[in-house]
Order: sequence, then structure tokens, then C-alpha cells
Amino acid sequence: MKFQGIVAPNGLMVHLDGPYRAPQNDVGVLNDSGLLRLLEEHAVRPGSNPMDPPHLRWFQVYGDSAYGVSPTIVSPYAGINPPTAEQRAWNTAMGGVRISVEHGFGLVVQSWPFLNCVAKQRIWGTRCGVTYRVAVLLTNARACLSPNQTSQRYSCKPPSVTEYFSMHDK
Repeated sequence: MKFQGIVAPNGLMVHLDGPYRAPQNDVGVLNDSGLLRLLEEHAVRPGSNPMDPPHLRWFQVYGDSAYGVSPTIVSPYAGINPPTAEQRAWNTAMGGVRISVEHGFGLVVQSWPFLNCVAKQRIWGTRCGVTYRVAVLLTNARACLSPNQTSQRYSCKPPSVTEYFSMHDK
């Protein structure tokens, strides 16, 4: 079972899509999720216009190297040539961001250990997708009550629980 998600600097998982049957590659999951379209619609910088270059038009998320580069996604440098010193510095600096996303997924599984009972979960036999989504919702609510390590690392306070749930009423 595979999910795709985005973790914001406030420690909340703000996008979750899946489950996808493993082993599906990351580019296939990205294409199936519609995330690029969502980002192009909703990650527009305030005050930008369609004539602005992409890095000024959209906010960008940091993604897996398999995703490549698009107007809304940046990823680590990879290629056949050895990376330059600047590229290595970029990869090192942004690697910490990637770790924060992985911590977001890890926190969900750590908080709700029954999600790790892979042997008992079947894509068509159990409601593993719904269960995981509820676990993410509850993990986000917990982060609103007690900020997690991602929100502490980026000094970005999550909303209150009331604000969080009122955002989801709309």
C-alpha cells in the first residue's frame, strides 16, 4: 500500500492521495494523483500574473528525484555527470526537507501501530485507505494540540484544533 502526501512546514499533512497498489513507481503515482494539476491551480503566488516566469508564478514543493522538475515541483540534482559543488550543497540542504516529509509519514505509523500490520491488510479486503486517512486526520489534530518536530524545526505553528477542523468544513 502506497500513499502520496505533502507535509507543510507547520507539521500537518496537507495533501494525501492513495492508496496505490505497490509496487507502483513514483512517477505513476504522481500522474494518477493529479497533484501537478492541483498545484498549478492552488499554489499560485499572490500578486503573480500568467506572464511571470514559473519560479515567480507558483510556490514550489520539494519532491522525489523521480518527479523531475516542473513549475510547481523541484527535486534533487541527479544525472550521469558528477554534481557540482553548488548542486551537492543544494541536495544536502534540501535533503533535510525530504526527511521532514518522511517524518510526517513515519509519525502517522508510529502513532497508530495497527497500520503496520501489513499481513492483515488487503487493498480490496480491508478498509486500509480509510483507516490511514483517519489516522492522518487524528495525527494532524494531535499536531495542532502539541506541535510536532517538523513544526518546531521550521518554527511554524500549526493552527488550533478548532481552526483546523473549521478549514475542513468548507
